[in-house]
Amino acid sequence: MTASADLIIIGGGVIGCSIAERARKRMDHISLIEAAPMLGIGASSAAIGGITPQSGDFCLGPLGAVAQRSRELYPAWLARICHEAQMEIPVLNTGQLQIALDALELARIHEEIMPNLVARGIAALPLTRRQLLAEEPLLANAVLGGLLLPTELAIEPELLMKALRTILLRDEQVRVLLSTTAVELSATGDAVQVSLADGTTICAEQVVVAAGHLSNPLLHLPDQVMFPVKGQALEFAAERGGRHRLHRQCYARTPAPDGWRTAYAVPRQDGRVTAGVTYEAGVTDTRPTRSGRESIVAGVSTLIPAATRWRISRHWAGIRPASSDGAPLIGHVDQGGRVIAATGHYGLGITLAPVTADHVTTLLAGDEIDEDRAVEMKVCDPARFDLATG
Repeated sequence: MTASADLIIIGGGVIGCSIAERARKRMDHISLIEAAPMLGIGASSAAIGGITPQSGDFCLGPLGAVAQRSRELYPAWLARICHEAQMEIPVLNTGQLQIALDALELARIHEEIMPNLVARGIAALPLTRRQLLAEEPLLANAVLGGLLLPTELAIEPELLMKALRTILLRDEQVRVLLSTTAVELSATGDAVQVSLADGTTICAEQVVVAAGHLSNPLLHLPDQVMFPVKGQALEFAAERGGRHRLHRQCYARTPAPDGWRTAYAVPRQDGRVTAGVTYEAGVTDTRPTRSGRESIVAGVSTLIPAATRWRISRHWAGIRPASSDGAPLIGHVDQGGRVIAATGHYGLGITLAPVTADHVTTLLAGDEIDEDRAVEMKVCDPARFDLATG
């Protein structure tokens, strides 16, 4: 059997769903293919939910400008999604503390990170140890100093995915195919054919591959270009009576035997705290492990000693799609301009969802690209890896 659509999107995580939500305004028939039994239950819902265009090593390079524009798009983008879904998605807008626990990290913050942010015109406030402890009393006395990044945000990814699901599943223009695996795609001069595991095919004028680390077989990406990285996270239950609540996102990087370890804690509106994360390159199973839990607790308790007494209410894992240079692959990958990659977002899928949807729908519609957007697109262009497939 063969079906047809104007657009096929392979992958129903935050990137695929964000593209579908935007593209449905301009296309009559969209097929959204997701291998899982529900949209957004993979890496997207497994994310902690930081909208963090200014922290993290990858954002210190050219990707930082792309992430910053996505942050600028976020308020209007999220408001539209909430309005259409008739849902409320609480936003943590108290900013992020980037914290040094040793002299090397303190020097990196002052000599590398601060100058980079200042050059980009980003608001960042250096804090002494005393100022950090005043901002967040739960921090360990061992902190040496750090930064307040006041415009970093956080949301609950599960709520975002619930809103996107609500919008897409009730839109008659979007055909959602769940528990459906795309196994091959073939681009010709005037169409793209997607073969499904059940033997059926779907044809469309254009295809977007947004299947996370499962994009590799469809795009024929070599392992050195994009690879899976397992990440585990924990949720700590809210303490009774709201005692000792964390107020801001807190992030620290500390030396470890295998390089470095991060501690990242994000408070929720009701007092819960989500924390992580692990980086397990090449691992594709989503089983939470005892070693992962112990690693997260050790990292977070170094930063926030009270965490050793918090009750763990949930422990989970997801698989990030990482690229070799840390930037996603967003753009055409075939000579005919009918196949678009939108994958490789690593740990920035939630952060980059609005700008990715913007870039991809611009390419789908063939809209004029201004100079600023062209610069952003070049950072993420798959052509940097010479992947054209014909």
